[in-house]
Amino acid sequence: MLFAAIFCEINSSAQQQAVPFDSKGTIYNLPENLQNKIGLFNGDGRFESAYLFKQSDSTYLLEMQYNKDNRLLREQRTINEPEFMKLRATVDSIEVLTIKNINQEGRGWFLTATNVSGVVYGLSISEALSLKDRSYAACFLLTAGSFFFGPYFLTKNREVTYGQANLTWYGLSRGYAHGIMLTYIVDNKAPFKDAVGVAAITGFTEGVLGFACTKQFKLSDGMANLITIYGDWGLFGGLALAAQLRADHTESILGLGLAGNALGLGLGYQLSKAGDISAGDAEMISSAGKLGLFLPVPILVAINPNDGRYITSSLYLSGIAGLYVGHQLVKDIDFSFSDGFLTGLGTNAGELVGAGIGYIINGNPTVLSSCAAIGGLAGFGTLYYIFKNENKKIAMNNLQFNFNPANALLTSSKKLDMRYAPLLPVFSASWRF
Repeated sequence: MLFAAIFCEINSSAQQQAVPFDSKGTIYNLPENLQNKIGLFNGDGRFESAYLFKQSDSTYLLEMQYNKDNRLLREQRTINEPEFMKLRATVDSIEVLTIKNINQEGRGWFLTATNVSGVVYGLSISEALSLKDRSYAACFLLTAGSFFFGPYFLTKNREVTYGQANLTWYGLSRGYAHGIMLTYIVDNKAPFKDAVGVAAITGFTEGVLGFACTKQFKLSDGMANLITIYGDWGLFGGLALAAQLRADHTESILGLGLAGNALGLGLGYQLSKAGDISAGDAEMISSAGKLGLFLPVPILVAINPNDGRYITSSLYLSGIAGLYVGHQLVKDIDFSFSDGFLTGLGTNAGELVGAGIGYIINGNPTVLSSCAAIGGLAGFGTLYYIFKNENKKIAMNNLQFNFNPANALLTSSKKLDMRYAPLLPVFSASWRF
């Protein structure tokens, strides 16, 4: 009988039921970040895990594992029902607070990117599967809709920064183009349905990788933006090099384009690490590069070179010079994304106004392009000057000067202990940052 009683006791202890820490029933193993906020473990060592087990209707066993001197140790503590309910309420409140504090500034742009891409990907998948009539339409509509609802629910309680949204869009759009390019590199006579099928796969894959890599490599919004900008310039550079080499095979042209794109992405990543680049800084750099690309157009129109290589090389080199100037212009200034975006729009608007003036003058292509270039320069320069000064004003608001003439009288008084004179300045300045 004694043996049976001992056996039953051991068996009962071995079958203690695990209890979740939260009321939703999702947290059975308390993660380290929650433990740090709650402070359950106060021992000497590194916290590893914590579990709750129900012993009876009113008592619970809290078991915590921790590492000390490369040894895994265990600490057990019995808590009653009120202590358990208090612990659960604390965990629930921290979960809610964590969810509310998640950065989802880029989620709107992220869902817009996936939703727009869904339309293209829906058509591509239907085409690749050679569907007809109702099946074609059903596949297209289901895919297009899923590209919104899938990402929506997957990111409901997840961080979605502008950088993640930007690289996701870049992957979905440029990755789609990469798939088409790869298809025709392998077989330049491949049917259209094969090209769009491969494009859908590569685009979706690159979109997912773009989202994941932003967090994995701790890319800021500005870093992500600059990477995408240089990726596009790399693609353009690869195609420009193909023109310089007089490449006449589809495989060679597309291959150089892809290689240039990869090099551009790598260069953008390295440049983004070299300095503190904001998303607005990257937009300013991009606008300067596009403006530089356009500036040689009046000269090329006037010269009208017969060799297309002169055109592509002139445009590309001038664009690279514009990017360099852009980097110099954003030094020691943190432009907001709105600043950079509006500067880009202002540059385009200036070119349009300039072209309109050129038409009024006489409509000659040289005059037209010259006026457009001048208008672009004026638009960029005006917006850059405005936003630069606004950032300076913000910085100056943090600098405060104080003048206290009364302290001059106090420090001149013979009754004042001179050891306290330095504490009573007549003039002082403070910088708040």
